Amino acid sequence: MYRSKKGFTLIELLVVIAIIAILAAILFPIFAAVRAKARQSQCASNMNQVAKALLAYIGDWNQAFPIPCNAAFEWDRENWRIAVLPYCGGDYNVMRCPQPTKYPFIFRQGTLEPGKEVGHYGLNAFLTHQRHCPLGPAQWFTISYMDEIQDPARTFMVTENKDGDWSGEPYHTYPGDSGDAGHWAAYHGKGSNFVFCDGHIRWMTLEAMEAGNFYYWWKVKPSGYDK
Repeated sequence: MYRSKKGFTLIELLVVIAIIAILAAILFPIFAAVRAKARQSQCASNMNQVAKALLAYIGDWNQAFPIPCNAAFEWDRENWRIAVLPYCGGDYNVMRCPQPTKYPFIFRQGTLEPGKEVGHYGLNAFLTHQRHCPLGPAQWFTISYMDEIQDPARTFMVTENKDGDWSGEPYHTYPGDSGDAGHWAAYHGKGSNFVFCDGHIRWMTLEAMEAGNFYYWWKVKPSGYDK
């Protein structure tokens, strides 16, 4: 005798859907966290290559840091990313954080259009030579050579900066600038990857960097910060 197969009842189907929804609610945040951690790790790997390139450049130039930008904001001239690019094997993608950002990523030497970003990493401006980028008081740019740094293990060299919404590149990376580009950014949770002058990489929260004495991490004492 032929027997028809018993199908799912509506209640059973709803139970299955509810179970799937519960599992999705539990697992999706976990998957998102794993993806975010992977991006943070890839970012750290990119920054490690940038740090090695910078240290190689510094070694070739008698311990001098590259200039962050050029005078008069002429973007088609030399800047630190262009200077160290040959030490990265010419691969500009190492200047890119894999975490999605607001503006499209481009990398070229030349005039930039508004709403473009040439890199996600910024050089510590206090480690650069003042005559090349007159953006403020001269005492803000006092360290030019690696061997002048008091504590390389506690002085950051490169970190992540915000993608700018104006024509030009983030050229300095220090708090207090009138523009958005150049400020450090929290692309990974509430913090960023920081490369220090001894070459090690550390994730830090922005609150830790800005907790009343962020200049400590710069190892520079500009006017008004000489305690």
